[in-house]
Order: sequence, then C-alpha cells, then structure tokens
Amino acid sequence: MSVLETISKIKLVPVVVLNKVEDTLPVIQALHDGDVPVAEICFRTDCAAECIRLAVEKFPNDLIGAGTVINAQQCEQ
Repeated sequence: MSVLETISKIKLVPVVVLNKVEDTLPVIQALHDGDVPVAEICFRTDCAAECIRLAVEKFPNDLIGAGTVINAQQCEQ
C-alpha cells in the first residue's frame, strides 16, 4: 500500500512531540497497536532526530515522518 493509500485509509496523521528518547517506543507502539501505523514526529525538540531514527528502525513498516522542519540542517538530519 502506498503512503497516500495508507493515510487515506487511516484518515489521520498523529502529530507527536517527544521530549525524551525513551518515550519514543511506547508512543509509537501504542499507535501501531491501535492500527495507526503513522506518526509525524515534531522536530522542535532536541531529541527529535534520534527519536525519528529509533522509530524508523523499530517500526520499519510504519510511516514515520518529521514535522516542524524549519531549516536545512534539520532536513539533512
């Protein structure tokens, strides 16, 4: 299923703000278990890049995106 098909089926994209890396797996797991295999992790926290990497690594079939990306450095991360 494509990204657009998945989002169309689910009908929402949860916006997640993670202030601690250790919160990543429980939050993404809860979404996954609730049949919402998609999350936009806001890039406005210091640990966002690490949280995104962890979520993608542990949930490779879920749609994990970066939100609130405001500069080229964040984009590269």
